Amino acid sequence: GGGAGETADAVAVEHYLTVELGGRGVATLACTPADLEELAAGFLVGQGLVPVGETPEAVGYSCRLSPDRRVAGVTAGASGAPPGEPGTADGCWDKFIGSGCGAGLVHDQDRLLLEIPPVTWEGALPAGRLTELAAVLQTSPLFRLTGGTHSALAATVAPGGAAGPSAGPPAGPPPGPAGLIVHREDIGRRNAVDKVVGHLWLKGRLGGGSGPFILVTSGRLSSDIVLKAARAGFPVAVSHGAPTVMAVEMARRLGLTLVGFARGRRMNVYTGGERVSE
Repeated sequence: GGGAGETADAVAVEHYLTVELGGRGVATLACTPADLEELAAGFLVGQGLVPVGETPEAVGYSCRLSPDRRVAGVTAGASGAPPGEPGTADGCWDKFIGSGCGAGLVHDQDRLLLEIPPVTWEGALPAGRLTELAAVLQTSPLFRLTGGTHSALAATVAPGGAAGPSAGPPAGPPPGPAGLIVHREDIGRRNAVDKVVGHLWLKGRLGGGSGPFILVTSGRLSSDIVLKAARAGFPVAVSHGAPTVMAVEMARRLGLTLVGFARGRRMNVYTGGERVSE
């Protein structure tokens, strides 16, 4: 209004976490410095470096954060970077991954589409269930405070549906509708999804007959998000934002229901429309 003044403003923190697997650097992630154990686990699950269908106990998984919380040292059975990946002369394939766009460590998506089994869930859920869950993201506390984060959540396909062992209350504020399991925020949209996936995997709730779950995210539905969702076994992925052409093609090939622009009482269903009822 023509005036100027000084005030205090809340700003999101940008942190850097290096994920090491079996003593070898995998990636350095630009992230929000909360739920870092979940972020490391979800990132490794999303890259296929730990088996999604096994529990952490079954693969001897452990994660130790350095005192400054900038390194997550992970061990998991015969862990280590897969052969053939680009890396440095000493064999370490550490890579910086910012909070913005990109597919992380995905180099051959056609090969991954053959390795990831298609989602085969044959159920259906009302559209109102998806819009209800999408509305939860609007209450994300860190975003409301700073305006600088993305958020993601996982929920059962039906309110009050079976959510696996030791369900307990939803992980992370704020409280949401029945069936909400975990709600996470981060400066990066992929990180928010990884934290949700990591939470489920660390609780032993991916694979093994647990689920299925709905993934809801505030970010754009790009190919890397679809790959993360498919690898984790989500039959439905929902976003406030838009998908890309590659994301739609991958979702169709992998059997995902892909929903974009879930705002208010409307949405666009791009693939798997048979799973969404009026």
